[in-house]
Amino acid sequence: MMMNNLELHVKLEQLIKEKYPEHFKKEVFNLENKIYNMISNQLEANSVCFFNDDKCSNNSKPIGSHLLQQNGVLSKIAINNHVIMFRRNFSEPYKIKFKPVSIESASKCPVFCLHHDTSVFAPIENSKQNCSMEEYIFLITLRSFADEYTKRHEDFKRMKVLYNNINSKEFEDYCKLTGASTEEFKSYIESNRNELEDMLEQYNFLRLKLLTSYKNQDYECITHKQFQSNKIGIAFSTTMIIPISEEQEFFFCVNIFPNESGSKIIFSYFRSEEQLIQQDSSFMNLLNGILHPNLNRIIMIAKENLFYNIQTFLEEDVHCINALIYDNDFNYDYLVPKYFESII
Repeated sequence: MMMNNLELHVKLEQLIKEKYPEHFKKEVFNLENKIYNMISNQLEANSVCFFNDDKCSNNSKPIGSHLLQQNGVLSKIAINNHVIMFRRNFSEPYKIKFKPVSIESASKCPVFCLHHDTSVFAPIENSKQNCSMEEYIFLITLRSFADEYTKRHEDFKRMKVLYNNINSKEFEDYCKLTGASTEEFKSYIESNRNELEDMLEQYNFLRLKLLTSYKNQDYECITHKQFQSNKIGIAFSTTMIIPISEEQEFFFCVNIFPNESGSKIIFSYFRSEEQLIQQDSSFMNLLNGILHPNLNRIIMIAKENLFYNIQTFLEEDVHCINALIYDNDFNYDYLVPKYFESII
């Protein structure tokens, strides 16, 4: 018998209460909540389309674009038009970080203006349009990267606001409660801000590279590997930059789409980086179909981009849910269920 959304909330609360961490301090949570709200109130919303060109509509203002298609991807795993997704909760300690969300609002992010959202991705949204495999792979890669690009820029803005408020009453109270010094926090924030700044420099380069390829219709600049898994009930999308050494790194994208027999897994990356990729044995394992535990780690890192079928979520291994909820440092090889241990 299918549960309604209220029953599901109760089930999730019961599950999370069973795993409630003994070391949790409500006072610390309350201060973290105040700091989060203080930063959010000062944060400027993203106001520029990823394309940001003369074709942008409404002064380039982004709309709520879907990272994953509402129809054809999320609809395939939805129950009562809802999926389960990860949502950070800053209003009450550890109360339902996973929650049912309608597919109309799931996976939305302010990335593209109305014109680019509807025109650029029409070939993969409209089944009546002809779309080559090269164009399809390029567009899902572009959309996934644009989402990640926007989120990392938001992180950087948040870090700047955090730094500007380091001498606030909220941080003073937080230091007293945790025993940390203002200088320690400042050093931590500066370190993270510098790392983000370096990352964004690379992301800006990749943005230009992808936009130039799109303008020239050079869809073959992106190549891919594809697998079929018998794992059912999830959808996922993310992009990452993988370091090979201090001097070298490569960009890749992973999309997991539900289909009739399980899940389609698509890895995509720049064709020009194939030789570089071959130097990374872990990534080569992914491309050769040896998916666990490497793919599981990617999913844990980008869990905000993971969408569950409700029944699949409730049937998952409790270690997986515990890892996702509490952000603990787990040995993924043992505690994360083997999402894609077998491929077809």
